[in-house]
Amino acid sequence: MNDNRNNITDTEVSDIMNKIKCNLNKRNGDLSGQSILNSVSSSNLNNSIALNQDLSFIHENSNIQNDTYLIHSHRPIFGHILKKGRELVNAEVKRYVGPILFKQSLFNGTLVRIISEIKTTLTFNQDRLSEVERLLTLNQDRLSEVERLLTLNQDRLSEVERLLTLNQDKINKMDQQLKNQISVYADNREHFKAEISRLIDERCAKYEFFLKSTNDITQGGNLYSKGIMHFRKKSWDASIDSTWDEAIFEWVVNKNEYGILNLDNAIILDVGAHIGSFAYIAKIKGSSRIYCYEAELENFELLKENLKIFNGIEVNYAAVWRSDMTISEVLFQKNINQFNTGGGGVMFQTGTPVPAVKFDDILNRIDCVDLLKIDAEGSEFPILFTSKQLFRVKEIVGEYHEIESIPDSLKILGHPEFTANALCTYLREMGYIVVFQHIAENLGKFHAWKPNVKRLSNLLNE
Repeated sequence: MNDNRNNITDTEVSDIMNKIKCNLNKRNGDLSGQSILNSVSSSNLNNSIALNQDLSFIHENSNIQNDTYLIHSHRPIFGHILKKGRELVNAEVKRYVGPILFKQSLFNGTLVRIISEIKTTLTFNQDRLSEVERLLTLNQDRLSEVERLLTLNQDRLSEVERLLTLNQDKINKMDQQLKNQISVYADNREHFKAEISRLIDERCAKYEFFLKSTNDITQGGNLYSKGIMHFRKKSWDASIDSTWDEAIFEWVVNKNEYGILNLDNAIILDVGAHIGSFAYIAKIKGSSRIYCYEAELENFELLKENLKIFNGIEVNYAAVWRSDMTISEVLFQKNINQFNTGGGGVMFQTGTPVPAVKFDDILNRIDCVDLLKIDAEGSEFPILFTSKQLFRVKEIVGEYHEIESIPDSLKILGHPEFTANALCTYLREMGYIVVFQHIAENLGKFHAWKPNVKRLSNLLNE
């Protein structure tokens, strides 16, 4: 008969036995049961979702006992007998299999708890491992930063060492320069002392001169003095009561005929020095060295006397002459105007023999002349036209005395005229800036200077 009290369908005994065998195989360690653990152990611990699903499955199926199983039969006649037979078989099977299933259920529950604890421990350890990895990454970043800072500091240290080396080199160089300066000072100490002594003597002489009255005139023979300067009353011609000596000094010094500026240790060459008027003002204006040449003997004696108080002045008794011929003396002719004691010359080679010196020999000896003053009564033309060393002279002031008829013995190739225009053309060809001014017939003044030099004269108010 039909038993509708049960909700399950009729199942063959063979199916039940197969399930029982399956459970027994699970208990005895069959591979199908072990696959659960293997799936757990081989799963990716980092995949928490899959792990939770596996654990949930094991937990839900840990109790393998089926207490809800009901036996019924749909056969109308033998159903009750079959049911009873099946219940007897089921009771026998349950009596044998029940304890096993109970132990298996306990084992499964214990296994689920152990796996859950392992999972918890793994999760905890995984968190700790993640924290360790985070700290390692952080420390690695810090280590990289430390290495970067060390590299940067090493670069800075290298730069500091380079600057220290550079500064040490500069200090050593400055120390050497200081030692050199001290050495130079020590070597020149005596020279400085002598130079200071010379300047003091000169200033004292100037002071003494200006303290004396211009009316303090000392009479004595043919000479009279004003201050330190000596002048002649009469010329070699006894009929002449006085000379132009004092007047020339007045023009050259007091009226500054040559427009002399501050000479500031300049080197001066004075050709036609007369009695020393130009050398006197040059010394007063600060010249450090003066070379004087005078061809008239009486003028030369007065030149020595008038300038003996000064240091740094060299006086020479000689006529400065042309540089294209070698002669030891020339003939000096006094001026026919006996008032003018500075008017004699050697141009026409008559008169008294006097020593002669080439102009270029003088320039070679001096080497560099800041200012040349030349008043040679016509000799300025052959002196300047034949010079090969004129480049040593920075500035020239002087008088020119034009000569209309040049004697054959004085002619110079390439210079047919001894005129102011010819002289200016020549000097300009030599690189000078030139100005000149006529004073009288065949007489005038000229001023020449090299460009870009400090001018020492303002002769013609240029």
